[in-house]
Amino acid sequence: MRRAVLSEATLAAVLSSAPPLRAAEELPRGTIIERVACASDAKQTYALYLPSGYVATRSWPILYAFDPSARGARAVAAFQKAAEANGLIVAGSNNSQNGPVLASLAAAEAVLNDTHSRFSIDDRRVFLSGFSGGARVACLIGLKLPKTVAGVIGCGAGFPDDQPPRRETRFAFFGVVGDKDFNYRELKSLDQTLEKLGLPHGMAVFPGPHQWPPESECLEAIEWMRVHEMSAGIARDDSLAESVFQKRLGKAKQREAAGEILEAEREYASIARDFGALRDVSAAAGRAAELKKDPRFPKLLAAEQKRLTAEEFEQRRIDDVLAFSQTN
Repeated sequence: MRRAVLSEATLAAVLSSAPPLRAAEELPRGTIIERVACASDAKQTYALYLPSGYVATRSWPILYAFDPSARGARAVAAFQKAAEANGLIVAGSNNSQNGPVLASLAAAEAVLNDTHSRFSIDDRRVFLSGFSGGARVACLIGLKLPKTVAGVIGCGAGFPDDQPPRRETRFAFFGVVGDKDFNYRELKSLDQTLEKLGLPHGMAVFPGPHQWPPESECLEAIEWMRVHEMSAGIARDDSLAESVFQKRLGKAKQREAAGEILEAEREYASIARDFGALRDVSAAAGRAAELKKDPRFPKLLAAEQKRLTAEEFEQRRIDDVLAFSQTN
């Protein structure tokens, strides 16, 4: 019988008995390293980005990224600028890919263990991300390691179909999706579900199809995670919090000025929700409430729901056609 992988107990045992940090000085900073072999299994490798200021004398947050085609460097590249700006280590598995989930979990375990023995990591600040099937792997790991994973950035997909979020889910979730992505409706629905469950969540939409997000949306996702952890009293940086607040407030005002009432209301509401523990958000909350009273708001909301329902129907039709063709 194949051994179970990536449990909280086995992770704790590995980390508690980890050898002294190996020399990270030999690895370059500020550039993507496409292949780092795990000491315990050279067949398991990962792409790596160390921020230019990395030193082993302090602890650093880390983001583990999973690409559905085992392209670790591609996953790391998506977050490179955000990582440099926020002092974040990024490691992308070159083995995890769409296919047997146990293989992806084994790859994740290898990378997680190797980075913890090689680098100085702040265990309060372990994040995951993935694109498409890689996003589902990231969420699954978050569910299996609830005391380890602080947040997941799901790009183009969310939770595994058979393991949806519940009130007991402990990690924060930020979804990123293209407006032409076939999983757009899924991420929108997931965002609503997380809101109903009262779980920390955020979402960004970019113009485009099913793909890794542009750097700007990856930065937005990392900044959202930073605000979330600051609200929990971790790594507080008032200057950064104010900068992100003003950026998001400007975005909400732009959408309102453009007549995007639904998007503006949601942005104001999310600002009030995300920054409530850090500053006065009464103005943003008040503006969200006012936009909900706009006579256009219910009509726009109904039109959006009608569009999403139509897209769901079309997707089911396509799925039925594909299923029929495969059985005949």
